[in-house]
Amino acid sequence: MNILFIHQNYPAQYKHLVEWLGLMRKHRIVFLTQSPKVPKTTSHQIIQYKPDHKLPKNSYAVSRYFEVSCAAGEKVANICKELDAKG
Repeated sequence: MNILFIHQNYPAQYKHLVEWLGLMRKHRIVFLTQSPKVPKTTSHQIIQYKPDHKLPKNSYAVSRYFEVSCAAGEKVANICKELDAKG
């Protein structure tokens, strides 16, 4: 089974679940994260990403969180398309 975890902080609340599934050695597990430092592992693949969108210096404070979230979502969607194309 292909299993995809998406969380900006690796491994977050999925730590034990990812480890348990990885020990089975019968699943393909991919974890998408924005975490800058991740440990090396052989039980699953970790893909680090950074949103491509940069906030302008004069952006409105009330829209910053929305823009950052949309940029992260767009990047994750693009990575998912790439993973799907690879099978």
